[in-house]
Amino acid sequence: MVGCLGLGALSGALYASYHYERRISNMFAGHEFGHAATTFDSLRKLRAGDTNELLESLEENLNVRVISLRAMLDEHPAADHAKSCTNLLRRIADYRSKHPNQSPVSGMDAHIDEILTPFKSGK
Repeated sequence: MVGCLGLGALSGALYASYHYERRISNMFAGHEFGHAATTFDSLRKLRAGDTNELLESLEENLNVRVISLRAMLDEHPAADHAKSCTNLLRRIADYRSKHPNQSPVSGMDAHIDEILTPFKSGK
């Protein structure tokens, strides 16, 4: 009886581990797919000479990354990568002060400015 319970618990743990690993693998695949698609699209625009369209695309991509980095810092402020995220957000804030962007997404500019304000020079 105890052996059956132990075997059942082991089977359950293996099943959970398998599905967790698959979920992580799928998240990684989705992440890599997104990066590959963005890189492909950027290269296609660059080779076609669509530099204005490429700049707009990269600026929008940067907006999404700013939101993601801020969320990571909010969720894990003491994580090993927190200092790197903070430094990158400072550099992005400096970049945006030199090269303002106007997003076609309503409210995006104000949201990004709100996120980057604590990282601006002199703050």
